Parts: sequence; structure tokens; C-alpha cells
Amino acid sequence: MLTRPTLFRLIKEPEETQHKMGRATQYYLRIFRDFYQTNRWFSSWNWSSFLAALFGAEMVWLVYRRMYLYALIYFLIILGITYSGLGLVYMTNKMLSPDIREFIISKFADKDFLFMTVKIVMWMVKLPLIVSFGVWGNALYFRFLEKEARKASAPKSGVSSIAAGAFLLVGLSVILLNNYLLQTSSTNLYTKAYELFI
Repeated sequence: MLTRPTLFRLIKEPEETQHKMGRATQYYLRIFRDFYQTNRWFSSWNWSSFLAALFGAEMVWLVYRRMYLYALIYFLIILGITYSGLGLVYMTNKMLSPDIREFIISKFADKDFLFMTVKIVMWMVKLPLIVSFGVWGNALYFRFLEKEARKASAPKSGVSSIAAGAFLLVGLSVILLNNYLLQTSSTNLYTKAYELFI
């Protein structure tokens, strides 16, 4: 079972002690107490995981909290959803009759309209994921910590600041580059989507 001393050992920064704890460590110790007193695993809100998901950096949060396997699984799920969506668009386009295809092309003739439509659809898919990270972020993290506590050789510190910082910089760089490409050129990804219907 996950005890308070084990939890502290798993989540603390290397320099932290029982008398000198950072805000994040205090927060997780308080959540730990609430979880085990009420036995309710979904009764809390994690702003860190929510904001990370909102800005497209949920994998950074997962890696920062050492949930490497979860980050990999999440990445593969997102990749699968993306390619499934593109494959569905491609297959639908091939099966459409010329009349229906012409009607769709006329509706999406304006690339700005296509751009906004794609963004709205993407947000409709993404919004439940963002909220899920806020609602279930703590529960997911504590389930992970319970598994870590069962291991015989638990690490001395829960966070590797250098590795997490490096991953954060790389992740933010990729996100900023992606946003820059999408904002400066609407003839990028959206032109490819537009060409599928032509």
C-alpha cells in the first residue's frame, strides 16, 4: 500500500526534506490524505495536467511525473486517432459519388472556411481530453504511484529536474514550431486536407 513516507519519497524534489517541501509536494500530500480518507479517486482537480493539456503539452506533464509508459501509450493513441481520421477522410472521398464530391468542394471552396471547420472539429475532439486530464490527472498519478510503491527498488526522488526540463524545452519547441507553421501558412496542412476532396 502507498504510505505517506513512500509517497513523499516518490514525489519530492531531490533537495526537499520533511520540513522543507515545495508547493507541488505539499499539494500531492494533501490530495493523498483526501484520497485515502474519502476513498474517492475522482474528487479532485489538477490544474497542472489541465493547463498542460490545454496548451498541447500533456505528454510533458506525463513525462515530468515519470509516467513514461502512459506517455507512450497516450502518444500512440493520439497518433492512431490522427491517422484514422485522415484515412477515414481519404476513404470517404473515394467512395463519394461525383455529385456529392462536387457539392462538398463547393461548400469548402473557401480555404478560410475549411481552416475554421478543421479547427472546430479538432477542438471538439480535443476538449474532452483536456477536461479529462484536469478531472482524472490526480487519480491517474496516484494509481501510478501505487504501482511504484509496490516495487522493491523505488527511486529516491520522484522528479529528475534535468530530464524533465530538457523534455519540456523540446516539447514546447515542437508545439511552438507547429503553431508557427499553422499560423503563418494556411497552405500547409489544410491545403493537403483540401486537396483530398479535389
